[in-house]
Amino acid sequence: MTKCSLTQSRYSLKTALEWRTADPEKIKNFQAGLLRGQVRQASRAPYYKELLRTLGCSFEDIITLEDFRSLPFTSRSALETDPAAFQVVEAASIADLSLTSGTTGNPIVVPYTRNDLERLAFNELMAFWGTGVRPGDRYLICVTLDRCFIAGLAYFSGLVQLGATAIRSGPGQSARQWELIRRLKPDGIVGVPTFLLKLAQWGKAQGYSPSSSGVQSLVTIGEPVRGPDHSLIPLGKDLEDAWGAHVYSSYAATELETCFCECHASCGGHIHPELALVEIVDEDGNVLPTGKAG
Repeated sequence: MTKCSLTQSRYSLKTALEWRTADPEKIKNFQAGLLRGQVRQASRAPYYKELLRTLGCSFEDIITLEDFRSLPFTSRSALETDPAAFQVVEAASIADLSLTSGTTGNPIVVPYTRNDLERLAFNELMAFWGTGVRPGDRYLICVTLDRCFIAGLAYFSGLVQLGATAIRSGPGQSARQWELIRRLKPDGIVGVPTFLLKLAQWGKAQGYSPSSSGVQSLVTIGEPVRGPDHSLIPLGKDLEDAWGAHVYSSYAATELETCFCECHASCGGHIHPELALVEIVDEDGNVLPTGKAG
């Protein structure tokens, strides 16, 4: 019987692990309470205040997880057009300003409060925990922590909060990466798959042995390494063969402040119940049943 309650810290590893084995109905009730608080907070933002007025409802009408489905989606264009309309805190409460990658449009400014950054770190703590990272492990971060890019900061914060050691190497410069691998002996690496593959190939050409380097796991971002059936695609298989390490796939978005990372079972990313609700929908926005692709 779990002792979890809404009064306990949502950003506690102990509490989080208890929630992973809690009764589904208890989790649902817990999430409904979080949802009500989230909608109440969002209703203070000009965008959502106007949206609720247009819909003819109040935040008080959103009580259950089923009620959540009645709310329309927030489009990227809305975030891009008037980001200030989504802000609910004073400027003095903003601790960090990040930008999206701009892959599908102009980069969007995403402000983070101190609490947002704590949430960000906890999300990555749980992601790394699921891949087997434990206190004292060392992880080489081969993504940037600058340029207003949130992922590098997230990985660093999560590793530190977990009690692991972060090695902030950044991207590129294969010679420097291999010098760090040789000297600091990381247990795992975070990076973009194509770069990690090139890093292994470069190292092998220089006389290093990636499979004997001590690197046991690779957490990949930015590019897919698995297909819809969760099996490794050629890029993922090449990575696994080159490093002799377990390859983990992850997906994240700056706007969501949430990462969905695999565990050792390699059966898809995990959804953390205290952080996110996920709906799989069709092209018209209708929620699909379990097992259907959307």
